[in-house]
Amino acid sequence: MCGRNNRYTAMGNHGHSNNEEDSATVIQSTSIDKKDFTVLKVRAIGSEELPAGYSLRLSLKIQRKEESNEEEDETMPSCTSVYVCGQKQTRQVLAPHIAAIQAEIPWPSKTTDQADEGIMETEILVQEIQSFDGTSRPKQFVPMTLLFCKGNEIIYEDSLEMRVCPWIIPSPLADPHAVFYVVEDFDTHSEDFDRELTQAASLANVHVMPVHRYEVDSHPNDRELSKWMYCGFTQTFDSAKTLFAVSQPQEENKQRTFIPGSQYEYFTLGEKGTFDKVMATPPIYPDYPLGALLIASLHPDGEQPGFWKRGKTDVGFIPKPLGEFLEAQKIQPMVELFTDWLENGDIASMVNFVPSRSETGFKVIMPSIHICRELLVDFRRYGEGYICEGKTLNGEDARVKVTRLLEDQDFWKTNQYFQNFIDWNRLRLRWQLGLRTDDFIEVPALWQLDERDHIRAVPFFPNMTSLVVLGNHIVVPKPHGPKRTYNTVVDRFEHYMIDEFRANRVTAELHFVDDWERCFDRGNPAIPKSSLYNQILVQRRPGAYPAWWQLEMR
Repeated sequence: MCGRNNRYTAMGNHGHSNNEEDSATVIQSTSIDKKDFTVLKVRAIGSEELPAGYSLRLSLKIQRKEESNEEEDETMPSCTSVYVCGQKQTRQVLAPHIAAIQAEIPWPSKTTDQADEGIMETEILVQEIQSFDGTSRPKQFVPMTLLFCKGNEIIYEDSLEMRVCPWIIPSPLADPHAVFYVVEDFDTHSEDFDRELTQAASLANVHVMPVHRYEVDSHPNDRELSKWMYCGFTQTFDSAKTLFAVSQPQEENKQRTFIPGSQYEYFTLGEKGTFDKVMATPPIYPDYPLGALLIASLHPDGEQPGFWKRGKTDVGFIPKPLGEFLEAQKIQPMVELFTDWLENGDIASMVNFVPSRSETGFKVIMPSIHICRELLVDFRRYGEGYICEGKTLNGEDARVKVTRLLEDQDFWKTNQYFQNFIDWNRLRLRWQLGLRTDDFIEVPALWQLDERDHIRAVPFFPNMTSLVVLGNHIVVPKPHGPKRTYNTVVDRFEHYMIDEFRANRVTAELHFVDDWERCFDRGNPAIPKSSLYNQILVQRRPGAYPAWWQLEMR
């Protein structure tokens, strides 16, 4: 048994029939797209017919425990479909809905190109489709065995294992194809956000795909798409395929309308995706050619900041099903960060990436209260001003005088406490990813205690770290910093970020969008603040990544 184009098909949801009568499905060979399958060939030389009393069988061999470091999961359902190709028809012999893991296959027949050599050949198409609900471990390999039997006696055996295509999370700098975000129907407060986001996406030549609220309102995180959905891809020898991961609470009929209705394949992954706790880095050579995965963890590598005052509940972690699934992919090593100090516990509130003409090709963005204080002190030298001027928060005026803010010692003591967590994680990034000091850009940020638990941090103004890169354009939350009027009104925080990006050779244009009403002031103090990064789901093109099968599995 030999393989050709071993494109070990990854996860998807193709709506397989549950009718066991389909186990003998016969279809026209021309209706099969072999690009969706791994193609195996069974070859024979000599006899053109199978001798009487003999049979040729194909078996989905169960992995032996002694060959694995993990316990065998007996509850893992069969996810493999096997088709045998004839000259005119293709017959399905094994399928996910069939309990059997073994089937007889026909003796190979002569092929026109090898008839003179006496070689006979049969093509077998194999497809592995997995769906994860957190109750079973993801498969990494699909074992198969070809058996030549006389009655029940095995005369000859040939085995192989096929690697299931890993699901790859693209770099946040990869070329964008489409932007999904939830449209707030009849909400006039989001009109500016919709217009500004659409303009930036249009300049980046990116498709804007608005999603109506009613399509996602059955999901607990509804409009925060990037919390419960993620757009990754799989690679084969011929191409790369976009594949969405979707957490399950969204009603199935709406799930099918939103994603597959838009011609995209998806797979489900547990009840809580919390994909905001995961972010891929750009490729870092030579160690991480597909990037590493930044993962929220309560105890990164068994450690935790000693100054952390733990709350009653934990938020800075990923659920076990998601963690096991990501770990099983093997080709994007995981780097754990501590985000439990943040009210939302997400990665993008603390670290992000932008393109740069530097040695690494990118810069790491992190928030800094020290930069913010320096800007406020410098601003006050030339007169008074306000932060968040013209905005309301929970029905009250949100503006704060710069002088009052600078004189509030308790406020700055709290901010220094939160800055310690940022610094602690920066050291981890430098150590784990081999980064240098000049690989980082700090942007102004301030924090305050969450009114609900009085332990974790929430942004004092929209967090500019939570930006979204769309090719040569970067969408940034408008910070509503103190303003001066020169030839035009200049936001001091925006001006600093533009200058700093230019000095660090960031190769993209900044677009500041007003997400205050959408993400920051949500009309009810009991509703957690959101972030721009979580509100926007970006489908990115796979790009020129190295082939995963050429990399060392970790």
